[in-house]
Amino acid sequence: MAYHPIQSNAVITWDLRCDPTPLLDLDVDELHRLLYSPRETSEERVIGLKLVHLNKCPIVAPAGMLNAEEAQRYGIEGAVCRRHLSILRQAPQIQPKLKALYEINTFVPEKDPDHMLYSGGFFSPHDRHLMDKIRQFSADELIGLQLPFQDPRLEEMLLRYKARNYPYTLDSNEQQRWEEHRSQRLLGPENEGCLTLTQAFDEMNRIATETELSAREMSILEDLASYIESVYPMEF
Repeated sequence: MAYHPIQSNAVITWDLRCDPTPLLDLDVDELHRLLYSPRETSEERVIGLKLVHLNKCPIVAPAGMLNAEEAQRYGIEGAVCRRHLSILRQAPQIQPKLKALYEINTFVPEKDPDHMLYSGGFFSPHDRHLMDKIRQFSADELIGLQLPFQDPRLEEMLLRYKARNYPYTLDSNEQQRWEEHRSQRLLGPENEGCLTLTQAFDEMNRIATETELSAREMSILEDLASYIESVYPMEF
């Protein structure tokens, strides 16, 4: 439909399964609310706007590659999609509305080093050299290792590398930092969109009580519950 007015690597698209009438009828503020807020009721109108990020290797294929069986599987009706496409093609006035909608500042700067790999720029040759050296070190050589990184992301990333692969190499201060990170990620409330342990258990309980599971499926669910209990953050 259009390129994103701020993010040069993003293309604005529409899910043709969704009725585009709300896009034409609603003002920018209401569209923004529906697009970025959880749906309050199942009757609330669905906004089919999606962003395709060109720098994240999207898989895009022509419509002809979708056979009837796959279309049914994904709930795609060709006649409905063509009707919605016709509505959009006859509504050139939506271009200014899309521009205004996506110019509203909803972007929260990413702070987590793992996620900042997509937003923090490339690493310098100096830092890439140090990263190569880290992979050559034995686990024991990682104990107390300090390197002169230029990029501030890498100090935390080194800690997480050690914690995930060689936890015994962490000193007491690093262990506390790692457990604080795990607590934030697994318990919330500021867990950056990840599923919390409480939410995971609630979902498993829902599946166990509302779904008819085979013995094998129930065993898998029980194993998953045991694993989740095993990764519960430690208290310092």
